[in-house]
Amino acid sequence: MRAHLTYYQIARSIGITYEECVRVFRQLKGSVTYQRGGKITILEPNELTAIIQQNSN
Repeated sequence: MRAHLTYYQIARSIGITYEECVRVFRQLKGSVTYQRGGKITILEPNELTAIIQQNSN
């Protein structure tokens, strides 16, 4: 499934602010990229999994 979502739409859908959404993507830099027009690309799935697991504890 593909959807073109802006930071604003992503933020609203998960209940955070636009600024928090931008901050999250900056923290994930290297593992995930966000390109204008709503294109999210997972570059390092294992790194992303590690970040998620670390933050869920």
